[in-house]
Amino acid sequence: MLKFKLLTIINLILISFPNAQIFVQADPFYLLEQEKKLFASQKTISKNFLIRPFLNIADTNLYGSWSVGFRTELFFNDNAPNLENTSDRWIGKGMSFFQGLQFAYTNKFLSLSFEPYYFTNQNKDYAKRWQDFFHSLHDTVKPKRFDQPYRELKFSRLNDNRPHGDGVYSKTGVREAQIYLHYKGLGIGYSNANMWWGSGYHSSLSMTNNTTGFPHLMIGTIKEQRYKDFGINFRYFYADTLKENHALPHFTSILFSITYYSKPIITLGFSRNYLSGGRYAEGETITRKEAMLLPFEKLYLKDKEVDIWDQTLTGYLTMTFPQVGLKVYVEYGRNDHAWGQDDFIRQPDHTGASIIGLRKYGFFNNPYLVGGIEYANLNKTKYWNDRPNADWYDRINYDYWSYNGRHWGAHSGPDSDDFYIYFGYMSDKLTVIPSFNYERHGVIDNKIPEREYSYQDEWLKIGGNYDFWSEVKIEYRLDLRYKYKGFNINFYYEREKIHNDQFRAWADKAFHERKSNVFWFGVEHRFDKKEISKLINQFIKKN
Repeated sequence: MLKFKLLTIINLILISFPNAQIFVQADPFYLLEQEKKLFASQKTISKNFLIRPFLNIADTNLYGSWSVGFRTELFFNDNAPNLENTSDRWIGKGMSFFQGLQFAYTNKFLSLSFEPYYFTNQNKDYAKRWQDFFHSLHDTVKPKRFDQPYRELKFSRLNDNRPHGDGVYSKTGVREAQIYLHYKGLGIGYSNANMWWGSGYHSSLSMTNNTTGFPHLMIGTIKEQRYKDFGINFRYFYADTLKENHALPHFTSILFSITYYSKPIITLGFSRNYLSGGRYAEGETITRKEAMLLPFEKLYLKDKEVDIWDQTLTGYLTMTFPQVGLKVYVEYGRNDHAWGQDDFIRQPDHTGASIIGLRKYGFFNNPYLVGGIEYANLNKTKYWNDRPNADWYDRINYDYWSYNGRHWGAHSGPDSDDFYIYFGYMSDKLTVIPSFNYERHGVIDNKIPEREYSYQDEWLKIGGNYDFWSEVKIEYRLDLRYKYKGFNINFYYEREKIHNDQFRAWADKAFHERKSNVFWFGVEHRFDKKEISKLINQFIKKN
């Protein structure tokens, strides 16, 4: 009798078991596939991908909807740490392994997800050539460390740094965890899930999944609120004492977007973000209440009593043309306060950064051809020499807007730009997308302070000099995916070449060029209701 009741309850639950994801994740790894399905449907596009994650399925039945899946990934990297927008997976030299088990649930008033995971990386030393070189010099000219790039501080949180020390790096826990109490997608919740703000595929100014997600409170919409031809999203975020940021600051943000569903579909949005307090606040203090209210303060500096906390203000514009499968987007931000309205009008691009791009589905009237182009510009602006300002993320007192050793904004970091282009084939079963990436670091201000080097005289003896050049990263990528009987099989290859490595123009190019190869193999599967029902029935019958 008990088994019969259990089977009845399970079958009732599985009636609403979805084939689609309950939450659309922040990870851009899935973005092209998700958008392409919407364009192919030729229906009014009601999902706004500007703010992710968001609730994809709103279930109002008694038992709700479940989603269960797993992901297994194996990486091999033959040189310096590599790959961006990989969340908890830090791909140092050697082999890496990731295993995650994904759960999600939603009903009328509650939505949640979580993913227990395990990750390990061999974290091998990749700097042996530097050791051999400096050991050949006089004992007094050896650098202190060989296990990471030797950079000026503001460039020390790029993805090829080595923040996890020597030896194997392993981590286990629960990621992408989020729980929300809501009514029709409007509510309150707590989460450590990665976030992505903006329409970019490769980068975003304020928030990406480039590093581990941090715990935060969220109040607002987890699903777009529709009124006639308008869609509205609003979210408030607060994180108290970011534990994997050395400064331990508060993080507070507000986001808003409004979409007009016309021809074309137009989305406008903005985000205002603050880092405040922390251990390096130079004697200034801020209460939790004051930190939580910072995004609601006045806009211009002349109207404020103090300006000791770090602000970024970003605007978003996206235009979507569903009839032709085209999305065009612009993102622009400032990381400093304007004194007043006149100051903003005279120098609107002071401390400015921008991202522009487009994505196209159905090139040449072929429904399987997709492609896009994107350019992120975080260079010092033209006023930097006359009106000093810090670069984006260049805040030593806030650990350079980093978490767990990497920037949570654009992975290219301070004073950088990043060009990305891709074009390929995407059907329901097979995806083949090659891409090319050209990225520069230290575009304007790449001169490393003289005091950083105790061995400059030795540099000069071997042909070195003090005129540092921008570091240039060139990447060739190939993304292959195949769906087989419900399994998603992924293969990714990246060939990376660095010129002027660590901003050093050495006479011997072996010391200013770096090459690496990364191979990534993954298998994902999302269980459907027949598989779940069969497994549970077998378990109950055995017991």
